[in-house]
Amino acid sequence: IMPSLVGSEMCIRDRTCTVHNLGKALSLKKKKVLLIDCDAQANLSQVVGFEDAEKTLVDALRGEELPIYSIAKNFDIVPANLGLGLVEEILRTKGIGGYNVLADLLKPLEYDYVLLDCPPSVSILVSNAFIASTSILIPVVPESGAIHGLDNIFTLYTDCLKLNPTIQIEGIVFTRVKSHTALHRQLMEQIEENYQDVSIFSNVIREGIALAETSTL
Repeated sequence: IMPSLVGSEMCIRDRTCTVHNLGKALSLKKKKVLLIDCDAQANLSQVVGFEDAEKTLVDALRGEELPIYSIAKNFDIVPANLGLGLVEEILRTKGIGGYNVLADLLKPLEYDYVLLDCPPSVSILVSNAFIASTSILIPVVPESGAIHGLDNIFTLYTDCLKLNPTIQIEGIVFTRVKSHTALHRQLMEQIEENYQDVSIFSNVIREGIALAETSTL
């Protein structure tokens, strides 16, 4: 699962690119991979060409089977659309069971990896994604708001442990890094200091033209 910690314009370029390219890389290593777009903006669905899919995650959360579409060999997606925002109210009416809907949908699937692309928000849908997951990878752009966003993610993570005590934080990966700027360096150092118990990947994804081009298959 990959929750983003920056505004929507940025998250298209960091979170979505990260989950898409990680999934593609795993599929090229002959792993069977499923992407699930958990964001009503449907950026991931757009990237892989399924923004107008007839069925989406919305239908599954309403009680239907997961609609799985093939992107390429070993590489599938459950797309999203704007209706996800409305489904959240339906999930709330289910009480505690509304937090396990996505986990129940994933149980019968046979994939090596299921990657969930989550919006930069704290909601019942993101809680569903946390509870359905085994680990959480957090892409962070070292800019204003990142530290506050991290605090929110870890608070939500702690809450979700009550329903799934096996989920773990895979780590933090810095993305869209401008290493020549003092602000980015300072924020990265501050995050490393604040989260010493969390794995922080030594490799960072630097800002550049190549990053903007990674949305292609």
